[in-house]
Amino acid sequence: MKTLTNGIFCLFLSCTFFVATGQPPINEPDYNKPKLFEDVPERLNVRLNDFEKLLDAPIGQSINIPLHGMASLNGHVVSKSDVTDTRVQSVVIKLTNRKGANFTFTRITNNEGHLEYSGRIISREYGDCLEIVLDHGQYVFRKVGLYDLLTE
Repeated sequence: MKTLTNGIFCLFLSCTFFVATGQPPINEPDYNKPKLFEDVPERLNVRLNDFEKLLDAPIGQSINIPLHGMASLNGHVVSKSDVTDTRVQSVVIKLTNRKGANFTFTRITNNEGHLEYSGRIISREYGDCLEIVLDHGQYVFRKVGLYDLLTE
């Protein structure tokens, strides 16, 4: 009788597992969202000196950074990282010339003292984003799909 009880219990757990893993995602991705960066090339060179200045800008300051291949990034600083940790510095810019988009720029000092950079221009209302990546020794903005970065 004990073997039968254990067998039924294992069958119940197996069925529960298969039902639980077969559920669809809570939010289906909308791959038909409009593109925010249709007018931007697939790659844009990044001048890090312009972005380094953002890390020292106070919250509320307006910014205007010219970009190669795009008019500029216009907006204002809405958030900054804590100044007590100097190894990781980050700033968030709410862009005014790209509706609903936020630009996050981060500088990381690794254990050897080398600087690494990352950043994204993203809006959940649109289907594309720009991401700062290191490409052949040069930092560039690379155009990527929203759902290549986010999972709902």
